[in-house]
Parts: sequence; structure tokens; C-alpha cells
Amino acid sequence: MDQAMGALRMAAVDEVEVSADFDAAVLRRHRLAASHRKFSHWVPGILAATLAALALMTFLQLVAVPSTASPSESQTFAAGR
Repeated sequence: MDQAMGALRMAAVDEVEVSADFDAAVLRRHRLAASHRKFSHWVPGILAATLAALALMTFLQLVAVPSTASPSESQTFAAGR
């Protein structure tokens, strides 16, 4: 049993080489992932609100313009009198 444990200790990696900016890279990746999750959470709502505002503005402009008959329709109506 002692020989097996000794062999495992000998095979284990004693020192792992880590670059100096490892912590900064991990923290940066975590911040990017968190901001990506926040952004992807809000995008559908912002897109829907933008489309709804565009549809509302289009509707209001169509309603606000007075209905005018084309010249051909007014001539046809006048000829029928």
C-alpha cells in the first residue's frame, strides 16, 4: 500500500506553470460572460418595444392624414350626378 501511494506521489504534478495574467484573464472572461447574459436577456424586449413604437407611429400617421379622394374618383362621382 505504501509503495502504491509513493508511486502516486511521484507521478503527481508538483508544480503547475501558470501565466502571470491568468487571474486577470479569468476575471475578464467572467465579466464578459456576465455582460453577455444580461445583454441577451434584454434584447428581445428592446426589439419588441422598438417594433411596437414603429407600428404605433405608423398607425398614428395614417390616422392623422385626412382622407382625400383621388381626382379620378371625384370625376366619376360628379359624372354620376
